[in-house]
Amino acid sequence: MIMNEKEQLIVKSLIENSAPKEKHFVHDFEISQKILGLLILDRYFLVQSIDLIKPEYFEDRGHQLICNIVFSFFRQYKTLPNKLFIENEIKERKRDDNNLLLYLAELHCILSTYVSGVEDRTYLLDKIVDFAKEQSVRLAVVKTIDLVKVRSKNTYQEIWDLWRGALTTDKGHELGLDYFNTLEERYDRMLQSTTTRDEIFTSGFATIDGYLAAGGLCRGEIGAYVGISGSGKSIALINAAALNLLLGKKVCYITLEMNDDKIARRFDSLLSSQPFNTLADNKNIVIQSIRQNFTQEDKRRLVIKHYPSGTADVNTCRAYLSQLSLYGFKPDLVVVDYVGEMRDIPGYKTYESRQLLVRELRTLAQEEKICLFTAIQANRQGKEAQDCEGEIDEAALADSFGQARPMDAMWSLNKADQSLNIGYVFVIKHRDGVSKQKVFYEMDVKTLSMSEIHHSTYTEKISKARRERASKIGEKIPRIE
Repeated sequence: MIMNEKEQLIVKSLIENSAPKEKHFVHDFEISQKILGLLILDRYFLVQSIDLIKPEYFEDRGHQLICNIVFSFFRQYKTLPNKLFIENEIKERKRDDNNLLLYLAELHCILSTYVSGVEDRTYLLDKIVDFAKEQSVRLAVVKTIDLVKVRSKNTYQEIWDLWRGALTTDKGHELGLDYFNTLEERYDRMLQSTTTRDEIFTSGFATIDGYLAAGGLCRGEIGAYVGISGSGKSIALINAAALNLLLGKKVCYITLEMNDDKIARRFDSLLSSQPFNTLADNKNIVIQSIRQNFTQEDKRRLVIKHYPSGTADVNTCRAYLSQLSLYGFKPDLVVVDYVGEMRDIPGYKTYESRQLLVRELRTLAQEEKICLFTAIQANRQGKEAQDCEGEIDEAALADSFGQARPMDAMWSLNKADQSLNIGYVFVIKHRDGVSKQKVFYEMDVKTLSMSEIHHSTYTEKISKARRERASKIGEKIPRIE
C-alpha cells in the first residue's frame, strides 16, 4: 500500500498523538511486530502460538486488532489470511475510526519487515512463549486488582484460577511419547517404578494393593472410600494413613468432621494398639508404644488440621500445604475427610460442585506430587444396596457419578450384617489395575483397626450370628453365598 504525502502526514500525526504515556520494556514494540509477522505469514508459528497469545497481550491497539483478525480467520477457515483480507477486515471494523490509516500503515510495516527463514525458528518460538508468559502475568495483575475491588463471594477462587492460568503458560505442542523409539526406556522406567517403594502408598489392605498395577497408589493419584453414613469411611482413611506412616511416609490429615484432638485419639489407638476408650488410663503405655514405632529424629511425621464443615475448599487446602512448607513439612500423603463436607463451589448445583471438587483435588495431588485419599458419601441407592445385602457400586453415586471420573481408585465399604463388625471392600474402580473384586475385613471396635480376613471366615461369622438369632425366633437360616 503506497500513501500519498497527505496521508503520510496524517499517519505521522496519529503516531505522535498515540505515543505511549508510560515506559515500556526495551524493544517491546519491535518484538510485537516480529511476532505478528510470524503469525500472519508462518502457519507453523500460528499453530504453536494460537493458544499462548491473546490479542489483549499487545500494548498497541492496532496490534490487538490485527491479531484478533488473524486468529478469527484461522479458527474459522484453518488457513492463513492474506494481506488483502486483513486490510478489508480492518477497513470494515474501523471504518469510522480516526486511527484507520494508522492501523493499515502498521500492517504494511509488519509485512514488509518480516523475512521468512532469516531467524532461527526455535529462538523465535521461545520469544513467543516468553512474550505470552510476560503478557499473561501482566494481564493477571490488572484483573486481580479488578476482582479485589469488586470483592464477590468467589473472588479468591477466581484469582487463583486466573493466576494458575497465567503461571502455567507454556508451549502446548510437544512431540509426546515416541512409541517405537522409547520401548527400552519405558520398560526401564517400569522396572524402576516397581522397585521404588517410597513412591507407592497402601490403601490399607494388602490384597487391594495387589490389584493395583503398581502395588498401591502413586504420587499424583487420588483414591476414595465410598459408603453410607456410619459405614466406617473415616476409620478406613485413618487406618490407611496409619499404615502409610508405619511405611515411612509423612502424612497430613485434613478433617472437616471431627476436631483434631478426636482424630489424634484414633491415631493413638491404632498406633499403640490400645483400646480407644481407655487411652487416658494407659497414657504411659500409649506414649511409649508410639515412640517405639517412630524412632526417627524428625518427629514431625503426622500433622492433623481441622476445618469446620463447609468452610474449606481445595484452595484452602492448597494454601494450608503452602503454609506447612514454611514449617519445613512436606507431606507425602494428604487425607481429606471428606469431600461431602467441603465448601461447595458457588453457582453450581451440589452434585456439580462435588464433581469439580474431586477434579480439583486430583489436580492438587499432581501439583504437589503427593498421593491423596478422601471419602465419598453414597446416596439412597447405596443404602438400598446394603439393605438387600448387595455392594455399593457406581450406581450408588447417581447424580454425583461425575465424582468417579477423576478417581484413580474407588473402594466401597459394605456390611452384609450391620450387627457384626465385619464386611467387605468392593473395588469399584482401579484406573490402572483390576476392578470389581471383594476384599473381606474385620474391625476391632476397641482399637478401630481394620484387618483382612478370608472369605470363609467372613461367611462363618455371618452364619454363626444368624444361627444364634434363628435359634431364638425359630426362623429358617438363610444360606450364605
